[in-house]
Amino acid sequence: MNVHDAFASARAADGWPAPDMSILDPERPSPPRFPDADVFGEGWARWIERAAISKGAPPDYVASALLVVASAMIGNARWTGVWPGWKEPCVLWAMNIGLPSSSKSPALDAVISPLQQLEKQIRDDAEAELREFAGNAEIAEIADLEWKKQAKEAVAEKREVPPRPEGPGPTPIVPDLIVQESTIEKLVLLMADNPKGFLNLRDELAGLLGNLTRYAGGGSDGPFWLEAYGGRPYSQHRVGRPPARADRLSISLLGGIQPDKLNSLLMKADDDGMCARFMPIWPEPVRPLRPSQGPDEAFLLTALQRLRGLKLVENEDGSFRPWIVPFTDGAQAAMLALKTDLQAEEASRSGLLLSFAGKVPGLTARIALVLAHLDWVESTLDDYPREVTTNHFGRAAHFTVEYLLPMAARAYADTSLPEAERAARVLAEIIVGERWQSFSARDVTARKRRGLRSTKDVEKAVAVLEDANWVERHREQTATKPRTSFIANPAVWGRT
Repeated sequence: MNVHDAFASARAADGWPAPDMSILDPERPSPPRFPDADVFGEGWARWIERAAISKGAPPDYVASALLVVASAMIGNARWTGVWPGWKEPCVLWAMNIGLPSSSKSPALDAVISPLQQLEKQIRDDAEAELREFAGNAEIAEIADLEWKKQAKEAVAEKREVPPRPEGPGPTPIVPDLIVQESTIEKLVLLMADNPKGFLNLRDELAGLLGNLTRYAGGGSDGPFWLEAYGGRPYSQHRVGRPPARADRLSISLLGGIQPDKLNSLLMKADDDGMCARFMPIWPEPVRPLRPSQGPDEAFLLTALQRLRGLKLVENEDGSFRPWIVPFTDGAQAAMLALKTDLQAEEASRSGLLLSFAGKVPGLTARIALVLAHLDWVESTLDDYPREVTTNHFGRAAHFTVEYLLPMAARAYADTSLPEAERAARVLAEIIVGERWQSFSARDVTARKRRGLRSTKDVEKAVAVLEDANWVERHREQTATKPRTSFIANPAVWGRT
């Protein structure tokens, strides 16, 4: 036992005031009401409700899956133009937050199952084309060999060389609509073959988020996902491999995560803005009900087929680009009002909530584009949406401001604390997790945790914990200089 632990043991016998354990569990806002028909319209709201009841899940989870999957099916076929110089891709990311019993995965299945049916249909057709191509390729190879023989004879006899037979054409691509576990290198190759884009489905987002939140410290995947969210081009060059390039990344992300895992990631990581790009969905669990009828899977399948059928625009040089769906004048005015309101409220937000609020205008534009297309596939109209209207934008803004911002406040409550309180919470977690009886500032900074990377940071955190009766300061004179250590209240680490 070192001298600090010996002092801690002696101090334990003196008795301590009761510690304020709320340091570990700060207040978390209640979730907002799901806005159903106010955002999605009567038809889609009814579909979401039936799907949620059949899966024993909150409608929030089903709706987030619908938005993200719809965005993935539209992909690079449609972007929106808010005003000159501002375009947004049809890319959405969502994390469904909840305990294992909250039915996150069943809720996703309500949307993913019809998508898997669509993928199977498309892949079956593509594989049939591939088999036909393989047969044609064999015939073409035989014809080409014969042509080479004839061409050689014609050259030798100084006759005109016969025209070379046409080849079988480009190899058909077997498309991917859903990608699950995959490396960045593989995702770039898949984008090259699927220029419209696809869905990246993660049943558990913790691993992916852990890498994303390490971006500021050198995480290798961060730059890729930053470009992917923006729909930007991406190229990779690896020694010994041919280069791979995607003209426009379009990867929508969907998955679930448990609250404690999310909180642990957020409290350890730097705020690099990556987590703030996700729509955080954290409703209360619902009471299971016996459904009178399930969701209409055929309805959703047809909707997804129409969205996937949207084509990219072909340029004169044979390359492809998105069709830009512009905002109307009224929608532009509403966007300007939204940005003005958000700017005025900046001072009331901090941490990840402030980062998320900064993404709200662009996110609202993307959701408005998706809502315009969900309206279209629900209708009998053949002509696809030509503009994002004030109605589309207003419903999207209602969703982001009245629903997603309060959800973000709920999900990021811990990171929205004042800096010293946030650092104190991280330090309290270390004390409890490692059952420290005593520690020094160096012990804390060596762990390189967010907000505790310098002695000054540790002092601020300790001051908060002293007020909460978690720690006590102990100074001793050494041969060279005074040394300070901190003694932990045994009531906090002894009770775990």
